[in-house]
This record gives sequence, structure tokens and C-alpha cells, in this order.
Amino acid sequence: YVGSSDISLSNLNANVTGTVKATSGYVGGIAGSISSSRTISNCNATMSITGSGGNYVGGIVGYANSATISQSSYNGTITVTGSSNVGGITSGYAETISNCTTSGTIKASGNVRNIGGIIGYLSGSQITNCNSSMNIISSDYGQYIGGLIGNISNPCAISQSYSTGSITAANSSYVGGFIGHTEGYGSTTINSCYTTGNVT
Repeated sequence: YVGSSDISLSNLNANVTGTVKATSGYVGGIAGSISSSRTISNCNATMSITGSGGNYVGGIVGYANSATISQSSYNGTITVTGSSNVGGITSGYAETISNCTTSGTIKASGNVRNIGGIIGYLSGSQITNCNSSMNIISSDYGQYIGGLIGNISNPCAISQSYSTGSITAANSSYVGGFIGHTEGYGSTTINSCYTTGNVT
């Protein structure tokens, strides 16, 4: 759909039977990147996404700098090799994510980090009423892998959210059914959240 955008996106349904491929990063089902503080709402993508060697890969948007994302969903397979910041909705850096869902599989190989069913990297942000059933498979060495969120830094607020997908990452470190890792900057709050997926 869009490589890079400084506009807000809403009411898009990208039911694509194909594959989005990139080797240079900033890969998304609907947008590769969104400029600061934009809004993404009611956007749904069903597709396969492949990113090789580049960072910022997301089912809806690759890089979402301070964006607000709501009422959006992704279903499909995301395959990455040697990438950082990978998420079912977005790779990271969104300001607020609410009422979003993801399903399918994230397959990671090589040296990867910050992978989450909803978002890979969360910093000073809020997640509300989101859920992921994505299965995450890291076949090589990885870090910071979570069923909903891969890595958290700076105080964040997560509420009414859950993950149910399984995680297979035997050679990885900092792996969790809900959150892979939290950095020690301030106090992150987690309310009314749970996970039921297996971690192996």
C-alpha cells in the first residue's frame, strides 16, 4: 500500500493473497513507516510479510513513530531474518495501541531481537484491550521475545490485554509468554492481563 506516509490512515482492508518482501527494513502490510504522531484506525491486513536483514517489520505498519493505532488487525505469517523490532501490529515506537488483534505466525531466524505478537519494542507507551494468538518461532539466537510485547523501556501502561500463542525459542534469551523483557527505567503498570501460550 504505502512505503512511507505523513498522513493518517483509516478504514483500509488489505485482504491480499500474496507476499510483501523487503531487504532494507521498514516493512508493513499497509505502510512501511508513518511520520510522527499520526493515526491508524480500522485497518486490517491478511497477508504474508518477509523481511530479510532490515529492521522495523510490522503486520500493519513497519515503523510507527509516536502513532496512535486502534481497531486494527493482522492475520498471516511474518518471516524475518536477522531483524530487530518485529510485531504483529507494528515493530515499535507507537504512542498508543488499543483494540487491536493479531493471529498467525512470526518466524524468525538469524540474530533477532525485540519480537512481540502485537509490538516488538514499547517505550513510554500505552496498550489497551489488545490480544494476540500469534505463534512465534525463533530458530536461531534471539533476544527479547514476548507473546504480546518483546521489550519494554521507560514507564508503560498495559491493560486488558492477553496473548494465547505459543513461543518456541530454545536458543534465545529473555523470552516470556506475555512480555520478553522490561528495562529498569521507571515503573511499568500491567492490569487485567494474562497469557496462556506455551513457551519452550
